Amino acid sequence: MIPLPIRRALLLSMTFALVATSGSSLASNTSSANVGDVLRAGDQTRVKALIGSTGCMELRGLSDSEVQGYQIIESYRGGLTTTVKDRDRERWREGETKRFDFRNSAIMVLSGSVEITEINRSGGGCPDRLGLRVG
Repeated sequence: MIPLPIRRALLLSMTFALVATSGSSLASNTSSANVGDVLRAGDQTRVKALIGSTGCMELRGLSDSEVQGYQIIESYRGGLTTTVKDRDRERWREGETKRFDFRNSAIMVLSGSVEITEINRSGGGCPDRLGLRVG
């Protein structure tokens, strides 16, 4: 078993590598998540709200699961710079649904599997479960 600090660094570097890779769905301006998608342990997806808005996403646990949130910060000083900050984690029990706010974010399923049951890219009003409302 990989020690937690090393595992965390590896997960963050994997997410950053996907965000920084040109042509990657996480590097594009569109969200790679769709309603009905099933995400399993190791899967990640980017979710991006409309500019100036907060989105809302709902996940349903297909098994006992844990999801990690990441905030993606893009700045354009002399070229595109992308920073990824890890945020909160949330656990889902099998059959349980939870909603969370997002702006420009990514999620990674650490264990189990979840289904995306709702995506609203404007409005908000969801709990800030994964700490993705920041920024």
